[in-house]
Order: sequence, then structure tokens, then C-alpha cells
Amino acid sequence: MASLDEYWNSLTDSLNCNESKSAKEFEIIKYLYSLPDRHYHNLSHLESLFHILESFEMKFHNKNAVGFAIFYHDAVYDVMSKENEKKSAGLAVKFIEPLDVELSRKVLSLIMATKTHISASNDQDELYFIDADFSILGAPAEIYIQAANNVRKEYWSLENDDFNEGRGKFLKETLARDNIFVTKEFRDLYENQARENMENELKKI
Repeated sequence: MASLDEYWNSLTDSLNCNESKSAKEFEIIKYLYSLPDRHYHNLSHLESLFHILESFEMKFHNKNAVGFAIFYHDAVYDVMSKENEKKSAGLAVKFIEPLDVELSRKVLSLIMATKTHISASNDQDELYFIDADFSILGAPAEIYIQAANNVRKEYWSLENDDFNEGRGKFLKETLARDNIFVTKEFRDLYENQARENMENELKKI
């Protein structure tokens, strides 16, 4: 698997981006994902998504858009804010739009879709992207538990009761869906394990 540096350079090279500008932007991205309160939404999360992107490479029509969406989708992450996706998408547009307007619009759409992970779109890139971002829910139990613990650490400022109320709501609402994953491939791979993981976590809240 390529490194994050290699993925980034490949994406910006495709836009004929100035090397200095590309390097400066990547330093910003790495800084944001390496902030001390990033226990789950960090550079390892990006690496996992690029690994999945490689696994489903043939499913994506615009891999560059998906690649940029991976890099930017959690660039802004404030657990107390409901504007994270909008602000993250804004950073992406600011960088990409001067280079490729249509690409920036596609990346914005992909990032905004991660706000709910629900889509009625026929855009295959969007459907597979939001499923990839949710794939941790269907990870083996021990990996899921570690990820859930890391998410809890990101909410360090909340008392347990307050965190459990919000986390419980997320688990119940997600489990209430007919399908957690919108694509058949992700359902086949992750749906059953995701439901088992989330139900087990919910029992402990």
C-alpha cells in the first residue's frame, strides 16, 4: 500500500499543482489529523480508508475526488460542533477549486455525505465512500472496541452520562436502519458484524 505522502502527491500532480503549494497544504492536513485530541479521527483513519479504496478500486469512477475526500473529510473535527463536515469541505474547496472547479464540487458533495452516512444518490462514488467511512463498525470485535474507546477519548470533556446518551442515540438510530451499509458489497462484508458490535456496545451503556 502506498504511503499517505504518495497518495497526496499523486492527487496534486494530477492537477499540475505547484510543488511548494502542495507540500504546504499537506503539512496542514497532517497537522490537523495529528492534534493531541485525535485518537480515532487521525492519520491512521486515513490510511485505513485508502486501504479500502484500493480494495474497491474498480467501483470508483472518480478516484481523485474520493482520494481528496478522504484527506479532507475529517480535517476539521470538533466533537462539540455540528459544522465539521461543512468546515472540512470548505478547506477542500479552498485548495482544489482554483485548480479544478468541477473536482472541488464533487469533493464537497462527498464530504457532506458523511454527515449522515445516508444517501439516496445514484453516485456510486458517494455510496462506496460513505460505506468505507462506516466500515469500522463492521470490524472484528476487538478492533471495533478499540475504535469505540478511542472515540470516547475524543469526547474527554463530556461526563460519562452525557457521552453515553449521545453514543446510545447514535447506536440506536443506526441499528434501526434497514441497512447500515448502502452498497451490497459492504453489506455482505460488514453488516452482520456491525450489528453485533453495536448491539454489544449498546448493552454496556
